[in-house]
Amino acid sequence: MKTAKGRLIVLLSLVLTGGYLVMTLVSHGVSVEAVRRQIRSETLPLTRENIYSGIRRDLLRPVLISSIMASDTFLRDWLIAGERDKSVIQKYLRGCLQRPYAFGWGNLLLMRFIMAMSTMASLFSVNCS
Repeated sequence: MKTAKGRLIVLLSLVLTGGYLVMTLVSHGVSVEAVRRQIRSETLPLTRENIYSGIRRDLLRPVLISSIMASDTFLRDWLIAGERDKSVIQKYLRGCLQRPYAFGWGNLLLMRFIMAMSTMASLFSVNCS
């Protein structure tokens, strides 16, 4: 009787252990597939949009500044003249800074860009034209 009881206990233990192992493997497979599906459908598109927005944001400002610079006849004339009289551009920029809302954010960015370029040019003794 002891041997039949012992065999039954071993058999039940093997069945339970095997069932637990199969359920664990199936659960793991389902979890892996769910994570892959979520990455493909949600995470990657969000990452792509964040990258696109970041690149667009970083490129929009220089393009806007370049566009404003290209259409500003005063700046074009000053650049064509060889940027000799820095007091003229300084006076122009001071006037723009006193009324930044009249010129919009684009010209405010333009002024900062020009000031930075002028500072770099004076540091390295380079002509920006």
